[in-house]
Amino acid sequence: MPAGGETTSLGLHGAYRFATNWNVTGAYLGTFADAQPPDGSPRRMSPRNRGLALGLAKSETWLRGDRLALSLAQPARPRPGTRDATYEGIDGVDFDRTSTFRPAAREWTTTLNYFAPLSRYGGLGLTLVNRSRLTNDAGASDERIMSIRFSTRF
Repeated sequence: MPAGGETTSLGLHGAYRFATNWNVTGAYLGTFADAQPPDGSPRRMSPRNRGLALGLAKSETWLRGDRLALSLAQPARPRPGTRDATYEGIDGVDFDRTSTFRPAAREWTTTLNYFAPLSRYGGLGLTLVNRSRLTNDAGASDERIMSIRFSTRF
């Protein structure tokens, strides 16, 4: 980051048990970067990003101690708007530039996660993920991910 800059980030996370073995979760992340150009001029660029997630989780679904969760998230992305910045040109002459951030679409990530304990010391998990509109591109193909994991304590 250029000299004189700082980034501020705010994350809010919460969960609420609304019934036996049922929880709803939510998260919000916001960042604000205030970067001053290296030449010390008063111009600043201020990119802002935000992301959010909502989830529903249930325990004791099929087995004692298991967990099933479904979440829907929008990864951190630039907020629509314009950003001003000052750049130093090759010839030593500074120039201003305004960039417009207007994504054609918003990326969504849907995740289904299941974990089943196999013993007191470990368990088996399965995760299915679908990412739509990757990098906020309306024409991007979906990405599908599956993972199986075995965990143990030793």
